[in-house]
This record gives sequence, structure tokens and C-alpha cells, in this order.
Amino acid sequence: MTKVGVGHSTKRRAGDAGTDAARTALASLDGAKPSVVLVFANAGYDQVALLSAIRELTGPDTPLCGCSSEGIIFRDGCSEQACAVNVMAIASDRIAFHAFNVASYSKDPVASGTEIAQRVAALGPERAKALFLFPDGYTGNATEMLRALDAALPFRLAIAGGAAGAVLRTAVNQHNRTYQYFDGGVHNDSISVLVVGGSVALDVAVSHGCTPLGLQRQVTAAEGGWLREIDGQPAWSVLREYVDGDPEDLLGADIIHLCVGEPLDPALRAEYGSDYLIRTPLTLGQDKQSLFFPGGLQLGDRIQFTRRDPDKVATNAAQSAQTLARRRPGQSPLAVFQFDCAGRGQMLFGESTADLAVRPLQNAFASDPPWLGFHTFGEIAQIGQRAFYHNYTVVLCALYEA
Repeated sequence: MTKVGVGHSTKRRAGDAGTDAARTALASLDGAKPSVVLVFANAGYDQVALLSAIRELTGPDTPLCGCSSEGIIFRDGCSEQACAVNVMAIASDRIAFHAFNVASYSKDPVASGTEIAQRVAALGPERAKALFLFPDGYTGNATEMLRALDAALPFRLAIAGGAAGAVLRTAVNQHNRTYQYFDGGVHNDSISVLVVGGSVALDVAVSHGCTPLGLQRQVTAAEGGWLREIDGQPAWSVLREYVDGDPEDLLGADIIHLCVGEPLDPALRAEYGSDYLIRTPLTLGQDKQSLFFPGGLQLGDRIQFTRRDPDKVATNAAQSAQTLARRRPGQSPLAVFQFDCAGRGQMLFGESTADLAVRPLQNAFASDPPWLGFHTFGEIAQIGQRAFYHNYTVVLCALYEA
């Protein structure tokens, strides 16, 4: 059988918080040894001390995977304060878990994607039914990584995840760090990976709430995730045309609602329910002209500026959860994962985040399954058979015993 436990803590000392969250998660396993542990923690902690406290309870030989977050999401709530941690422990004799970490992500995203595919292939289709990816949210070109992964995979499997986050108000500082967890190690510029196999199935849904603005534009200069020019003009200057005032950085009141839509392949639009993949810049270059997009934009791409609509964000997310819950009538998920953009938390909904962006999604599942999530610096989800990097979206994943 499979047992799942979840615990969270907002204690300020890393050791106390890790112990508190892990102890609560393990209590639901009724003494069973965990097969895997998932951890998402806000960046205010001493990350090494936090993982050390968790592994002291879960065991040094139990696979551990996860990453730092801008905020954690749990049953009936969420927390974006500097110190908050989520822990999920799963014990199962029917589901297999395999975790690993890929280093030097930004140096060669294509090689990173290829390596992940090779390690998945070595496990085989029975031991690799689903793939969770947690890349560094500040470094690397996630689109290149996912294209390479897709091209090298010898068989199809469900793919989802979220990019590691940090404190959002300092996201304009390109020297900031996010953290990726693998067993007892805390890494940067890497991708932590969890492969799930055995008697298991993963259903994934993704949605956004952005509306298009004006006419399409064209990328005329870009490299390595950096967007230099749009229609021959500095990218930052073009972005500022769409907002009032004279913003100095990416955290202005209007700027945070503005994003870029990358036209989606027409064959995939009906399934996604949108014509665009959403991209958002994470960093303003020191030259005050270029913008860094972890999802990458390529020379010659046609793009459409878009704006988030809070009502549409909340409505689409709730509908997405309802659709996901209806896919397997009569079955209760073992767990549900929510990977939600950092820009869709308190920055968008303020103190109403839990009421608008968390509880309505959880209410779609009548069985109240264990719930684990975090606010990301980018989301990963498939549309059709291809995995895409998204921004300003929510990715919901329901894990079932097959």
C-alpha cells in the first residue's frame, strides 16, 4: 500500500522548522519507512541546516528532492514569509522513486536535458512513468533544456515541475541564488530531478489568466535567454511602452502585471485553451536595455505582449482543478502538487491569496488529498506530448496509484 504525509512549519530556526515539518509528515506513515521525501522551503533559512534536520528524521538513505521557493502552499493555506517549509513523505511498496541532480545547468542547457533523458531511459518505461523537474530559477534556458529532453527521450512519460525560487522583491538582483535539493546536498545552477515509476499515473493540468495587448512584435536580437531588441529597439524600452509612468525596474506596480505571449503551435492551442505560452522577464540587465527570460526567446520569434487579469487567473485556475478532478471519476489521488508562479501569490492577490488561489483548487477534490506546492520562478508542464516552460501559470499534478 501507499501512505502519504505532509507537514509544514513557519518556525524561524532552520533546525526547529525542519524537525517540525518532517515529524508531522512522518506521523501519517504509521511507522512505515519513507520511500521518498519532497521538500520546498522559502529562502530565508540556512538551507543546509534545514535539510540536515529533515534527514535526521527521515533517514540518510531516503531519497530527498526539491528546491527553494518564493512561498509554500499547503492544505488550506500558503506562506510567503522568509521562513516557511513544506515536507511530503511517501511510503509505498508499489511505487518506485529515483532522484538525482544535474550540475552546471546554465553552461549547457541542451546537455542537461540530454543527460536527464539518458538517465530516464536507463530506468526504462516501467520505472519511469512520471518526471518532476526542479531547475534553478535564475540560471539556464529552460526551453532549450526541455527541447533537448524531449528529443532524446526514447518513450513518453508525464513531465511537470517548477523552477526554484527566492524572495521575490530581490528578483531584479541577478546575483541572487536559488537552491536545488538532492538528498543532503544544497546546489545552485542545477536541476534536481525526481523520477516516479511502478504502479502509478500522473495527470497534469496547466492554466494562465493573461489577455493580449496591441499587435504582435518581433524579436530582433536575443542570445542565451537574454532578449536584447524587439523590432530593432532595446527590449526594456519597448516593454515600458505598455505601462504608465517611468518604471526603473521590473517590480513596478504596472510592470509586474505585464508579460509576453509566445504564439503556440496551432495544433496545441485547442488542448491548452490559449493561443500563447506566457513568458516573463526575471532580470533587467545592467545595461538597462536587455531582459533575461529563463524560458528563452529566439531571434525571429513573433511575440505578443499580454497582461494578467486577476479575475481570469483565479477563475481559470479553479476550472483547471475541476477538470483535473473529473478525469478519473471515483478515484482519489494519492497526492496533488501545485506549482504556482511567484507572481500569482501575494503580489497579485495580497492577503486573499489562499482564498482565491489555493482553497478553490483544493475544493475541486472531494477526498481532500494530501497537498504540496510552492510559488515558483517558472513552471513546467506538458501540452500534448511536449513539455514546455511557462510563466504566470499554475501547474496542477494529481498522482494516482494505477
